[in-house]
Amino acid sequence: MKSKKNTFVSRAAVGCVTTAIFLLLCIIKGIYPFGIATLDTVDFQSQWIPAYYHVWDVLHGDGSAFFDWRVGGGNNFAGVSAQFSLFSPFNLFFLFVKRSWIEKSMIVFLLIKLLAMGYGMRWFLKEQILKEERYGIYILAGSVGYAVNGYTLLYYGMGWLDVAAILPLLCYFFCRMAEREGDWHLGKNTLGYIVCLTLVFLINIPQAYMMCFFLIVFAGGYFFLKRQDQPLKKNGILKFGLTSLLSLGIAAVIFLPAARAMLGSYRLSSEEYRGISGYFLLLRQDGMDAVWKWVILGSVAVPLLFFVISGRRKREHIWQWYLVAAMVLPVFFEAVNLIWHRGTYVCFPMRYGYMLVFAVICMAAARVPDFVGDSRVRRNILYAFLGIWCVQMVALGISLIQPETHTDETDFVGDATEIGQPLAGKTDVFHKAKLADGAIDNNYPLIAESTSYSNYLHLMTSEQIRMNTLLGYSQVWTRLSDTGGTLASDIMLGYRYYVASKAGSWGKDTAADSLWPLAETEKFTLWENAPVGDRAFFITKADYEAYAVTEAYTENVFENQNRLSELLFHTTPIDWKKETYLDDQTGAELSYRFYADGKQILYLYGKDLQQAEITVNGERLYVPDYNDLYNESYPATGNQGILSLGCFSDEDITVEIRQSVGDSGAERAVFFGFLDPQELLEAVDAAGRAVTYELDRDSCKLTVESAGAEYLMLPVNTDSGWYCTVNGEERAISRLAGNLMLVPLDEGTNEITLCYVPRGMKKGAAVTSMALMLLAGWGVLSRLLRRKSVLDKIYAGLGCAAADIFVVVYAGFLLVVYVIPVVYTIYLRWI
Repeated sequence: MKSKKNTFVSRAAVGCVTTAIFLLLCIIKGIYPFGIATLDTVDFQSQWIPAYYHVWDVLHGDGSAFFDWRVGGGNNFAGVSAQFSLFSPFNLFFLFVKRSWIEKSMIVFLLIKLLAMGYGMRWFLKEQILKEERYGIYILAGSVGYAVNGYTLLYYGMGWLDVAAILPLLCYFFCRMAEREGDWHLGKNTLGYIVCLTLVFLINIPQAYMMCFFLIVFAGGYFFLKRQDQPLKKNGILKFGLTSLLSLGIAAVIFLPAARAMLGSYRLSSEEYRGISGYFLLLRQDGMDAVWKWVILGSVAVPLLFFVISGRRKREHIWQWYLVAAMVLPVFFEAVNLIWHRGTYVCFPMRYGYMLVFAVICMAAARVPDFVGDSRVRRNILYAFLGIWCVQMVALGISLIQPETHTDETDFVGDATEIGQPLAGKTDVFHKAKLADGAIDNNYPLIAESTSYSNYLHLMTSEQIRMNTLLGYSQVWTRLSDTGGTLASDIMLGYRYYVASKAGSWGKDTAADSLWPLAETEKFTLWENAPVGDRAFFITKADYEAYAVTEAYTENVFENQNRLSELLFHTTPIDWKKETYLDDQTGAELSYRFYADGKQILYLYGKDLQQAEITVNGERLYVPDYNDLYNESYPATGNQGILSLGCFSDEDITVEIRQSVGDSGAERAVFFGFLDPQELLEAVDAAGRAVTYELDRDSCKLTVESAGAEYLMLPVNTDSGWYCTVNGEERAISRLAGNLMLVPLDEGTNEITLCYVPRGMKKGAAVTSMALMLLAGWGVLSRLLRRKSVLDKIYAGLGCAAADIFVVVYAGFLLVVYVIPVVYTIYLRWI
């Protein structure tokens, strides 16, 4: 009875202490409900929170898990799901939360993850390392230390914690499988390992890649170093390999389409991902914010110090030193860290840092029995270590947690929600919303439940990025922005609704005749662009074939727009002018004079300009940005595309630019474009025809009349996941500007059906079905053939072969991931 009570208390203590520390930090930081602040900042706010809105919509029957019309012109979400842990079982939490409470509920959501990490670690320590009740205080400290440490306090907003919660269970089942279930039978520990590793593959592919690295490190040390004088567990190596491959096979229906989407993205298109040359290019890179690696290591400095000073010269300690060294080495050698990441990264170094924390805590715990023994003095020394560690964690948390304070100027979720109300039920892929002045971060459509091209979930294709850039929309790395462009390109892409902050000047004198006031909110003004959505546009096959011969585009975004406008609207609406200057002091102050003949919108595009302050007819031009609504410098981070300088009528215009310049003397350029809105609207009205359509979660049906020998242009992101039929017959889709969809039409009435299935999903489903059948068959055989049979002899023979293969794989892994990067770094830095 006493033992059960002690067990209950020790279990409850992990949850109570973890909760107490986390809530104490939230109270100190004034995080809701202990204040008005929330936990979501930086990428947690701009990427993960919007992704959770997508998850909420899917769980509540309002969206597709693998596709979303609202961003990117209709975007593949297979890769996004694997990048942002959208298939994590922790996300079932959103079944029980109102959509409007997602941001504020993060305190509970994160606490659940921390508790899962703590209890997973407790299970591993209690069952695998410290098996006696008298070590309860050390188990408690290690469990809480795994839940609350430098890694979790830095990266609490990332879905990587979901995988961190699985790691202790995965290692537990691996050890038990290797120790007790080395034969071919399917035991409960083997099944547990398969389930845990399958979840890792399903939840997050980048973390799965790093987890495979860790398993090779862990398994290699376990089989070759920890065995001491015992024979090599060759059958255990075979089972480790087979179950790992089986786990990947079971996850294939999610993993394969996600991996294809990620590998085909703009983000993974750089040279560092290409072969041997890319490998050595990667080794020469410098990491960002390397200090955070030391913070993660420093958060386990106390158990690491204990591990070092408690060492004795025992053979079993070789395995412990090996594992700790393997996980600590990337802190000292950035090249090793970059290989673990498989590429450079922006901020967030050592994204697998929980593995370092796990290794240090576990190996330190393994030293406790020998160090303490029956000595009260040593027990008290260890208590002192634990006390210092606890104080360190609280102090670290106070320093690292930087909550979102929700000021009037910066409230991303609140702003997105605010504009979503007047747009409710109005937008779709053919009637998109547009941030005219870049006043909100790019993922606002997922929160506002509106549709746009705007997106910042990283996994944009190169074609999406290229089209957005050549049309003069703002573009930063993997951000797909709807800010920029002209009235002509807005009509092409289906931008029906315009949103601008009241803090700036957009709309006061830039709105064309086609824009009608729609609504005003506390912080924003909204307009409706009348010509958009009521008309569809067509290209004859002859015109398209002539265009496709020379599809090249130039740095002149106005020329690019004219070329597409001629195809779609049969007019070239922009009269443009290229002005050059030198990159020296003569280019510091520029002045240009124009005359607006009739009503004209004047646009500017200058990617060469640097911190430019622009004045139009004596008035300073605002260039709002989601980081600074009152910004007056162009280009801005979120507003670097085409700028609308105003709408003018029969008047002189003076544009003055003051900017920072270098001393290269190189020729630079700034482009100006005049657009007659009335002339454009007349051309659009003449070129467009009516189309009826019906949208579903991942499909679309359209009906359109055609004279034949032409394409229907749709402002939809085109990738190979689309399946198209016209009047029941499958048709190949073509592309305009690399990304806009062109559907071939027949003469007469065309019934068009578009369905989206991510590339690789069908093959992945077939692999998953086979893997599940193999698992089921394995389970049945294990039940039927419990006695020794010929399978045991076959398995033993395969075990020898598997051991030989694993030796080669393991040696190659250590060479590529550790030896070469370390030697190369020493050669580059110190020789």
